[in-house]
Amino acid sequence: MRIVMLIENTAATSRLAVQHGLSVFIEGERESYLFGLGGDSKLLSNAARLKLSVKSVQKAVISHNHPAHTGGAEALLNENPRLMIYAKESACRHQVKKNGTVLRSRDSLVRLAENYPDNTVLFRNFQEVGKDFYLMSNEVFDREFYNIEKSNRIMENGEIKPFDPSSECFGVLFPYERKEDGCVIIAGCCHCGAPNIIRTVKNTWQDVPVIAFIGGLHLMGSNTKKLSVSGEYIERLAKEFRELAVGTVYVCHCVGLKGYEELKRLMGERVRYLQTGEEIDF
Repeated sequence: MRIVMLIENTAATSRLAVQHGLSVFIEGERESYLFGLGGDSKLLSNAARLKLSVKSVQKAVISHNHPAHTGGAEALLNENPRLMIYAKESACRHQVKKNGTVLRSRDSLVRLAENYPDNTVLFRNFQEVGKDFYLMSNEVFDREFYNIEKSNRIMENGEIKPFDPSSECFGVLFPYERKEDGCVIIAGCCHCGAPNIIRTVKNTWQDVPVIAFIGGLHLMGSNTKKLSVSGEYIERLAKEFRELAVGTVYVCHCVGLKGYEELKRLMGERVRYLQTGEEIDF
């Protein structure tokens, strides 16, 4: 199994576009997938430079209904009209970002489901996407690890409600012939908390080691050199990764450079930053 970072906030080379977005190319034994659709069409130019064919991708996943993960959907469907896009049913709700008294719509997933119903698969809690690739939603609710921007809201019947992290989904990949040899967890922003996600996976596949965790952890503040969380939160997070026996943690996107530095200080070689253009092979 080959995993390539198609786009995120940083890049291994200036030849590749970057953005506050996330899209990961996954090449499996039988099919290719995308996890996250980036912020706009820049992932298409990156795919061309990396010689990755988006037309060969059969299925894509939207982890949650935020623009950094949905923005490239229409451009991808124009290139690949047969692409099937998976997301949680509860993520397909009207969302807004509240800046003071200003509300900005974040309805990309709602529009996608309305405009491309034949390309959209909305599931509730568990979904098999392909051979050895499953989507799950969080089933462990330790709020100590929740990480939710207060500006994100849900609009229902004219009423503004807090963002619901249960609308997130994450992927579980089994790269080896035997499931017992380990799984890879891939997540978007982990608003519901990375330790909760890992425990959910371990509750389902109890004896399967987590050989890698890939994703954002929502540690970044207003820019990549600032934090949105306390040092104590990062210390607890690093402690959980160790105690849950996660092999390697590949961070990206909303972790930020400062968040990565702090995790690296606490976890050493067990944490790595996965930049645009870099790949992992299992």
